[in-house]
Amino acid sequence: MVTMMMQLTVEREDGTLLRAKAIPRGMLGYLVGKVTLVSSMTLLGVLLQVPAMVAVPVLPLTYYLRTTYITRSRERDPGQ
Repeated sequence: MVTMMMQLTVEREDGTLLRAKAIPRGMLGYLVGKVTLVSSMTLLGVLLQVPAMVAVPVLPLTYYLRTTYITRSRERDPGQ
């Protein structure tokens, strides 16, 4: 939504919204197009992330911290 608000500000300044107001049902078409664009980009982002989340198993944070600590302690003191 922040991106959409930023786009609206830029398009207001460059005159896009004024051109849309000048034609019949221009603002309605602009709104429908903008909502469709933002919704489809959000859906595309979710559809790309979900398979990656399923394919790559996520290890618990405690496992990562424990293995990192053990590895680093062995690097400092190789005698153990």
